Amino acid sequence: MESFACLMYHNVVRDGSLSGPSPEWAALSPSILSYFVEEQTFAEHVAALKTTVKLVTLQQVREFYAVAELARVPMNTGSLATSAMTSKAALLTFDDGWAGTLHLAAPILKEAGAEATVFVTTDLIDKPGFLTHSELANLPKELQVGSHTKTHCFLNELPENRIREELRVSKQVLEEATGREIDTISIPNGAVDKRVKQIAAEVGYRLVFTSEVHSNTRQAGPLEIGRAAVRTSTSPQQILQFAQGEYRRESWRRLMLGLPKTILGPGRYRRLRARLLGEQGGQLEMADLVVGR
Repeated sequence: MESFACLMYHNVVRDGSLSGPSPEWAALSPSILSYFVEEQTFAEHVAALKTTVKLVTLQQVREFYAVAELARVPMNTGSLATSAMTSKAALLTFDDGWAGTLHLAAPILKEAGAEATVFVTTDLIDKPGFLTHSELANLPKELQVGSHTKTHCFLNELPENRIREELRVSKQVLEEATGREIDTISIPNGAVDKRVKQIAAEVGYRLVFTSEVHSNTRQAGPLEIGRAAVRTSTSPQQILQFAQGEYRRESWRRLMLGLPKTILGPGRYRRLRARLLGEQGGQLEMADLVVGR
């Protein structure tokens, strides 16, 4: 296997809760809700993916990159590192640590014999709508765990000591909550740069997932694993294209969105994006959920 794709989900919610006014999600901003998918949609995605690509596990991804502590261990016959398979491969991930990942997504994954990695923002643990410490301690085998930082901040806008704190504290909290080693992280908001990747490696993360859109190869390395974002509006055809490493449309979209960000700067770009999405005053962003507003 020469490469694998990675799909980035956020939350799975009850059927019908996104198709009309929903008191359950009314307080959230469009920038959050646009990444939610309903239960039936996710089930259809997984079913389609199972017939088209090989859905791989986080352990297989570790082996694919031959990380240091596994390099001395013989690879199992199902590993990506030794497999001669010709089919496409894809890893499923979830950001933030929403409770729907456990209560709605996990049963679908179990039925399909598949796995996903949930990246948890640790300051959101025990908040309404998110996983609890108790749930993290008893996750089913269908869900692996990684960090999504402590406060879901823009890491590349922070000084190095703050970056290190975000990465170190979240790792420690998750290891204490789950009893598992946490060597995997996804960077919120696509806010990654060379400093962030370097500090992540120093803190003890061996796999760093980003929001860049590309197929993942050994040559690119384990500190810049790209993912394609799944939105409410993402069609089943697009899902299969992503899973097979076909990103031309999404890459063009990100390029076009990146131009105003470069011109305006991060802060002004976020304000412009909020206006374009029709966000209203009082609607909650991720930062508001972290502080419990």
